[in-house]
Amino acid sequence: MLLYKKIEQELICKPCKLAFAIKDDIPIMLEEEARALTPEEA
Repeated sequence: MLLYKKIEQELICKPCKLAFAIKDDIPIMLEEEARALTPEEA
């Protein structure tokens, strides 16, 4: 399940502990392009 964060323009995957950026309305769903969630976000 992905959580959409409109202001941050990210899709959050809590099980994966990753945040995927959305650029030009296209989600970048590559693991190597994602950022790790902070402990507060996870």
